[in-house]
Amino acid sequence: MKTFSHSGTFGDLIYSLAMVKHLGGGDFYLRLGDMDRMAKRVLGAGSAGDHTGEMTQAQFDSLKPLMESLPYINKFEVYTDQHIDYQLEEAGFTIVKQNGNYMFSYAEALGIDFYKHYKEFMYQPWLEIKDPIRIPGKPIVVNRVNRHLYGCDPEAKAWKDFFKKGLSDMAVYVGKESEHAWFEESLGIKIQHYKTENILEVAQVIAGAEQFMGSQSMCLSIALGLGKTTLCECRKDLPLQKNECYFIRSNVHYF
Repeated sequence: MKTFSHSGTFGDLIYSLAMVKHLGGGDFYLRLGDMDRMAKRVLGAGSAGDHTGEMTQAQFDSLKPLMESLPYINKFEVYTDQHIDYQLEEAGFTIVKQNGNYMFSYAEALGIDFYKHYKEFMYQPWLEIKDPIRIPGKPIVVNRVNRHLYGCDPEAKAWKDFFKKGLSDMAVYVGKESEHAWFEESLGIKIQHYKTENILEVAQVIAGAEQFMGSQSMCLSIALGLGKTTLCECRKDLPLQKNECYFIRSNVHYF
């Protein structure tokens, strides 16, 4: 049985699951409180900034139902010095180079030929969610957060235009209460906040939607992992093809 570990953020971990699936799955271990150590190793930074102290036990608990629901994860546990075949957190050294999306970075870090498996990594979903949650009259799920908006329009004109066309009546927001509050305040709009208990429930809501709209975040990584029709606000300080979220799919559009 292959063993995998990770210590990164929620979004990083979700993207890494494509590699776990590609390699046939196995046991997955989460390294708690490892982000500052990795930030120092990868960036030479004193701390991981917004992600200082992660992952926490609470974050592990929130992830556990999703991870245990995936057919290629045999078990999901906290890392306590188990033997690890694939240390996925080591992809941080390739991720920071921004030479491609996360599939490219993880493949490079693991010694997998990205171009040999190009169609799989760029086109194929890697998440499977049972019991999707469909919210009556709300076919669109939204998540925009105030991170990774490098070079994006500070006035968020495109977002405001979407809501002028009646998006509030058709959509729900998923994410933290603080993120929802910032979203409403920054855009000057109102949108229903659908509260979730854990990351599996977030994934179920996204799986049940007809379309996802958002910026680079954990929720976006789930939408892409599910192969959902997606409208993505990507960072503008990099060429599109070097954004972590760039996938060549007919149902994924970037603005």
